[in-house]
Amino acid sequence: MVLSVFCIFATYISLFQNPDVPFEQGGAYFKAGDYEQAVFAYDKAIEMEPRFSDAYLKRAWAYFYLHRYDEAWEDVRKTATLREGSSIQDHPGVRELIEELNKVSKEK
Repeated sequence: MVLSVFCIFATYISLFQNPDVPFEQGGAYFKAGDYEQAVFAYDKAIEMEPRFSDAYLKRAWAYFYLHRYDEAWEDVRKTATLREGSSIQDHPGVRELIEELNKVSKEK
């Protein structure tokens, strides 16, 4: 009995210490078009794991759709910093986001 309670508690704690949980929640919010909640979830994932480059990239896309372009650029730069040693352009979603942000910059 004590062991099963401990296992349940340990599972509960690990869910709240695992950055994949809020990251996946962010993805669900993003797909639903709730970009503000997606940003909030990605913030949590990044808070839990500051080197989570995929969370920065996904949050950059959410910022883009919220027309928060400066913050999107910041997250693209952070993604590039975290993925140093590899071409940022080769990562899925990065090239497309940079192209979209450049289009918006030219329109201003």
